[in-house]
Amino acid sequence: MKAKKDNINKKEEKEKKKKIANDKKIAKKQYKQEMKIKNKKKRKAINFLIFLLILIAVAVAIFFIGWINPKLKANDYLVISSKTSGFEEKVYSNEDFIWMWKKLIPTNVTTYKYTISEQSTTIDVKGSLPSGKVYSLMLDGDPNMDFQIKINARYKLNKDELINMAKKGVTEEEIETLYKNFNEDFTDNTVNFIQKNSINKEFVSTIAIDFEKLAQSIEENSKKTNPEIVFTKMNIQNINMPDLALYFKARDLYLKSLEKTSVARLKKLQESAEETVVKESQLAGLKELGELLNKYPVLMDYLKVFSSTDKSFENILPY
Repeated sequence: MKAKKDNINKKEEKEKKKKIANDKKIAKKQYKQEMKIKNKKKRKAINFLIFLLILIAVAVAIFFIGWINPKLKANDYLVISSKTSGFEEKVYSNEDFIWMWKKLIPTNVTTYKYTISEQSTTIDVKGSLPSGKVYSLMLDGDPNMDFQIKINARYKLNKDELINMAKKGVTEEEIETLYKNFNEDFTDNTVNFIQKNSINKEFVSTIAIDFEKLAQSIEENSKKTNPEIVFTKMNIQNINMPDLALYFKARDLYLKSLEKTSVARLKKLQESAEETVVKESQLAGLKELGELLNKYPVLMDYLKVFSSTDKSFENILPY
């Protein structure tokens, strides 16, 4: 009985061990499957992370390639042009964030940087009223008809004209030359402006006493001739104008004298023209007569006989 019981126990123990072994196999197999799934998920996560990093790297690269970072200061401005669409309509400052897809294309974008700094200058504008030296000859003492205006001005580049300057190829290195040329042009243009408007009595009379209006007129004229420059301040420090009453009196006297001279000259020209016509007519008649006598020599004898009775023919006979 005891032996039978031992056999049963051994058998149960053996089955138990077998079951434990099977459970271990199943557990091991499940573990492998679970690890396989985990590794697969891990690989997917790594692949996604790599893709995400590549995507971020590409985005960062695109950002930096398309980003225009000219390091502009407070008074710096930027004009941008591209081969694909030409000049941008906006002038950019240091307050603008600039990113353009056009810059992704190599050598497509060109930038023009300009620094706008205020300039100060004092200019002496000297000239003579139109035909002043000629008019002064009509008066005793030969009065002076020259004028002089001393102008103190502050000016700078016109931001609104930077795009046009870039289109003309003006670079930042040429700004100093532009300022220098402006000083010369401003003086000449102001002289021409005053001379041109001197025929207007009201204009000349006003500018001699109203410095503010003169400064405004000069500034408006400068905008027409040099639109790339804008004035921030203009003061007329001093102005010397000739005696305007004498100038207009001398001009009136000159114009009246010129009118009389023109009438006399016209009459003389008419007389000279009539005399020329008569002489040309006589020459043409003599030429025709000479050709006729060469063709018909017998007419010479006839004219000799005719001239003996009519003395007016003596001067035209060729003997």
